[in-house]
Amino acid sequence: MNTKQKLIQILKEHKSDIDESSLTIDTKISKLGIDSLDFIEVIFSIESTFGIEIRDEQIADLQTIGDFLNCLKNNGGKP
Repeated sequence: MNTKQKLIQILKEHKSDIDESSLTIDTKISKLGIDSLDFIEVIFSIESTFGIEIRDEQIADLQTIGDFLNCLKNNGGKP
């Protein structure tokens, strides 16, 4: 499973009705129906799954799936 697939799996764990076929790197996380509490839980799941720490100042920049993928790449996250 590649990084994008693993990220999508994490998002679906928190919002099961996400239509995976409609997701692109430009898809905004807010458009997926993920509220602020779910968003924090997603962050924790990503940190745990990929073995990284997302700094507080990075969180505000995480708006799209592409933003998350870039964050993972820049922090050395491996699924």
